[in-house]
Amino acid sequence: FETDRIPLEWLGHIEPFDEVWVISEHNRAAFLRGGVAPERLRVIPSGLDTDVYRPDGPTRELPGSLQDRFVFLSVFDWQLRKGWDVLLRAYVATFTANEGVGLLLKISRVQGQQREAIEHEADEVLRSLGTSLAARGDIVLLDDPLTMLDMAALYRSVDAFVLPSRGEGWGRPLMEAMACGLPTIGTGASGNVDFMTPDNSFLVGATLVAVPPAAVHEVPPYAGHQWFEPDAAELAQV
Repeated sequence: FETDRIPLEWLGHIEPFDEVWVISEHNRAAFLRGGVAPERLRVIPSGLDTDVYRPDGPTRELPGSLQDRFVFLSVFDWQLRKGWDVLLRAYVATFTANEGVGLLLKISRVQGQQREAIEHEADEVLRSLGTSLAARGDIVLLDDPLTMLDMAALYRSVDAFVLPSRGEGWGRPLMEAMACGLPTIGTGASGNVDFMTPDNSFLVGATLVAVPPAAVHEVPPYAGHQWFEPDAAELAQV
């Protein structure tokens, strides 16, 4: 689970079992806070196929507007937990459209949103900054379904990876990017800090805050929970 605790209704389902295997130390703490006895918890970390996710291998042609630029890639499902709004604000505050830099958002739409609705949400944030997707050809949304091999090729085709998430159970795209040799920027909290450290990545400070109503609307089990708000100024600097 991604927030600071598990939903109360999970406890009844967990009760019959002798052990509960969780994916990260962040989840151990969340399950403890949710009422699971510590002696029942075991951390079983995730992993990935380093024959696929590696620095050398095929690459993928980037969208035309991003070619010959220094490109930041972010990979996530379109929801507020992933911090896409913080990322857009930090990126626009740091780079103009003509600085030879680009931002590629490889998104999925697990909750069934229409592409037009996602573009509208992104435009709302950009309009608050005095710009728009139409005016920022250096910001590209890609929602094509890609195979694991295609994803590895995409990572190898860009220059850096960034995901200012407000909470991760593990943070698989961050690990995939690192395995492909990318300089990687992430939030210094939740599941990904099991494998991201100040020595191997760029971690952004974060503050524990209440999950806001808009995010609870997206994911109702987050009601009453807290997550990690990344420091927008620090993100921009990094």
